[in-house]
Amino acid sequence: MEEKPVLAYLFTSPTCPHCPSAKRFGKEYFADKDDVEYYELDATDPRSSEPAQFFQVQSVPTFILVGPGQETSIGVSGTPSSEHMDKVLAMVRG
Repeated sequence: MEEKPVLAYLFTSPTCPHCPSAKRFGKEYFADKDDVEYYELDATDPRSSEPAQFFQVQSVPTFILVGPGQETSIGVSGTPSSEHMDKVLAMVRG
């Protein structure tokens, strides 16, 4: 049976001054993570409102990580350090 990937979402807004650095971080950080499916979601897009509500996103930028087979998620606001994201990723991988 194939292992499900970690899902990583980044919620951003076009008017957010901190979102460009979070986008750069996310693209670079997750680029070599073969077990992670990474998505960027514009919080101002109506199609993103349902996932934003589901994950209770209160501000941007916010990363949401969900491990394989888990129903709970871990959120990280702002642009984290690689070391911090390593810890979060280890937690959601189980």
